[in-house]
Amino acid sequence: MELITTGCSFSDPVTPRPLHTWPGQLEQMIGAESAVHLGRQSQGNGLIARRLIHHVAHRQDHHNLLVGIMWSGTDRTQSYTSDYNTDCVRFEGRDCGGYVSQSKGYYQTHNEDPDSGGWLMHNPHWPQSANHYRTWDPVQGVIETFEWILYTQLIMQQHHIRYFMMCYMDQVLMNREHPAVQHLNQQIDWDQWVSTQGCWEWCGSEPDHPTQAQHTAYCEQVIVPWLHNKEYA
Repeated sequence: MELITTGCSFSDPVTPRPLHTWPGQLEQMIGAESAVHLGRQSQGNGLIARRLIHHVAHRQDHHNLLVGIMWSGTDRTQSYTSDYNTDCVRFEGRDCGGYVSQSKGYYQTHNEDPDSGGWLMHNPHWPQSANHYRTWDPVQGVIETFEWILYTQLIMQQHHIRYFMMCYMDQVLMNREHPAVQHLNQQIDWDQWVSTQGCWEWCGSEPDHPTQAQHTAYCEQVIVPWLHNKEYA
């Protein structure tokens, strides 16, 4: 079985150090034969879904995959640009299939010719994203997040891929009854969620990111029992 995981910094297997976060912990706990960890700092749910779907679409061994997704903040967004920034640098030693510039927040999601363009990551607290959020409505982020959850679910079902979902904070699902997303919420298979409580809240809401010990406990007490119950691992 190959484990594929994705998410934001809570799911980044490299930062701050290898095996600190839940993907590396889970890989060892379930004895995965191999693993691909796509989680990266600050990426929003659009990029989380796009990179995962792009990865599995090129695979032929869907029956051997186990996919875990930890959704990120609904206020983290992205916009496409055909203008490649020449000062973007490669993530050396990281199989992220992308380029990033910390000053511009540029991100190339796929292993394509970088001259073809890519995605700009946006976070509300980044000065370079100020113009993006000036006319942006937070409800849009909620709608798009639920669309990406549902879209990813449908792709997993289409390819008969074993998968599980969760969220990094309660904020991700706090507006699930909003009139703009009720129709999407009703179509999501919540049986495929290991928990609808945020990982951060489960771990005690401090510090800013769960510690290695908290990631370990989250795997042992939340993810692994769910996987065993589903006979996924």
